[in-house]
Amino acid sequence: SFSSLLLSRYAVEMTSDGLGLLTRIQAAADRMSGLVKDLLMYSQLTSDESVSVSVDLNELVAQVLSDMEIVIDETHAQIQVEELPVITGNERQLTQLLQNLISNAIKFHRTGEVPLVYISSERVTREELPMMLEPHTDRTYVCVKIRDEGIGFEEKYLDRIFQMFQRLHDKQNFSGTGVGLALCKKVVDKHQGYITAQSSPEKGTLFLVYLPE
Repeated sequence: SFSSLLLSRYAVEMTSDGLGLLTRIQAAADRMSGLVKDLLMYSQLTSDESVSVSVDLNELVAQVLSDMEIVIDETHAQIQVEELPVITGNERQLTQLLQNLISNAIKFHRTGEVPLVYISSERVTREELPMMLEPHTDRTYVCVKIRDEGIGFEEKYLDRIFQMFQRLHDKQNFSGTGVGLALCKKVVDKHQGYITAQSSPEKGTLFLVYLPE
């Protein structure tokens, strides 16, 4: 706030070096503010024991897209959504999960290209479940898929992307705190599900989110 006041009141009196330093101060403060907010959200997830309810994922996605209307308009993102299931879960947490994944799909688009995002789902048979979920044989699962055609990443970094403060792309070109996907994993873990991804550089990314019905 104070750096913004400096710029608005005294910018004409500053040298170019002074303005450059002040701009860097503002950028650092913005990153710190975002990090604090993300960490608070992550902390709240850890302690959130809200009762699960019936959640229509179609309604959640519609709400998320409505909240992201400005960034969607600015990037001219095209988002295709197929029919999604109704599951049992924590509505607030699932909203955050979808918001983070859709936001990532839009953000990491290739330069000069319109972000393309595809959201779909399917019921998963016991044989199709990831190994980590096989012990829960008494439950049925759905797989929510969020796919983009963006810059992608090398799959050797797959485990790394779900860890706190891990970034695969430079902060100059892609904003973020390195907490978003760790938060997604925390939400999925709390729902006794599993999240993974398939990707290749410059060929897009597919996030697979397994959640119990």
